[in-house]
Amino acid sequence: MTTYAAFLRGINVGGHHIISMSDLRREFSKFGMQEIKTILNSGNVRFKTGEKNIPRLQSGIQTHLEAVFGFPIPVIIRTMNHISALIDKNPFSTVKATSDTRFYLSFLKRAPRESPALPITSEDGAYTILSHNGAEVFSVMDKALCTTPNVMALLEKTFGSEITTRKLDTVIKVINFK
Repeated sequence: MTTYAAFLRGINVGGHHIISMSDLRREFSKFGMQEIKTILNSGNVRFKTGEKNIPRLQSGIQTHLEAVFGFPIPVIIRTMNHISALIDKNPFSTVKATSDTRFYLSFLKRAPRESPALPITSEDGAYTILSHNGAEVFSVMDKALCTTPNVMALLEKTFGSEITTRKLDTVIKVINFK
C-alpha cells in the first residue's frame, strides 16, 4: 500500500462547488481507498491504495467525483514520499521571509514540455514564480505589496491550466497529518 495525497482543484472556494469532507471521504472509500483523511476544507485528501499507476488513479477518481457531484473536479496526485522529499530540499531557502511572505507549492498534472525561463515576477512585484521541479512549481508572494494578485492567471499562463496551488503550510499539514 502506498500513501498518496490528492489535491482537488476548485472545490469549496468562494461558495462554489461545495463538497463536505465527509462526502469526499465516503466517495474515496467507494473508490477503494483506505485510511482516508481530509485536511482542511479545500480538497486535500490523504489515502492509501495498492494502485501504483498515478495517471490512472487521477483519471479514475476525477471521473468518479464528477459523476457523483455533477461538475468537473480536477485531481492531481502525488505520493507522500515525493512530497516529503520536495519539502526536504527546502526550495525557499534563498527567500528572506517576513510576516508578509507567503510560500506556495503548485502541482501540475504533468511536467511542462519546455521549461520556462524563471524566475517570473508579476507586474506589481508581489508574486514570483521561483522555480519548478518537473511537475511542481515553487512560488512566493509578498502580501505587503499586494493583497489580491491574480496568482493563478500567471501560473496558468506559464504552465497551463492543469494545475492546483497550496500554501506551503497546507502541504506540510498534509504531510504531518495523522
